Amino acid sequence: MSELSLEIVEGPGAGRQVPLGEPLVVGRAQDVQVVLDEPQVSRRHARISPRGEQAIVEDLGSSNGTFVNASELHAPAAVGGGDEVLVGVTVLEVRSMAQISERPSAVRPVPQAIAAQPAAAPQQPPAEWAGEQPAAAAAAPPAHGHPAPPLPGQAPPAFSAAPLSQPGAAQGPGKELDRLFDARTKKRAQAAPFAIFALVVLVLLIYFATR
Repeated sequence: MSELSLEIVEGPGAGRQVPLGEPLVVGRAQDVQVVLDEPQVSRRHARISPRGEQAIVEDLGSSNGTFVNASELHAPAAVGGGDEVLVGVTVLEVRSMAQISERPSAVRPVPQAIAAQPAAAPQQPPAEWAGEQPAAAAAAPPAHGHPAPPLPGQAPPAFSAAPLSQPGAAQGPGKELDRLFDARTKKRAQAAPFAIFALVVLVLLIYFATR
């Protein structure tokens, strides 16, 4: 009788144990010794054969490969008690009789999914807002010159076109700079005729002085 056994410790069928008394083919086909019903597993994925106190794992040309202790298998490899064979998303652990006697099952506990936090309910407007807007909210000026959105039960405000600038209205730094630029441009425009006249007089004086 073999000293080794296979146990599915993670994945579909976790807890299933199969004595390793003869070569076992692992795959998705229904005629293999260890059937794993998952799409990542090939029909005849891998073979595990007993050899004395160890076992030999072979990949049978599977699509997704066979892994022994997290390393991909490229040639037959020897395994012993405590070694793991990954096929698809299923982990099979090779276990000795001593390990089984000490711990009957090596199935890994599945961590509980984090409970989803309940979505916060949207805040409802106070009951007094259902009919008309409170006086404090009605008196507050709209931010940035845009009309405030109507509250529940309130008709939307009528749109009125406001002039771009009003006398006495507060203006930002950009407006002040525009006014300074306008004043400077006006001064330059006023001084331009005097500069031209002075240049003409200078040219005439030079002309008569050199004759």
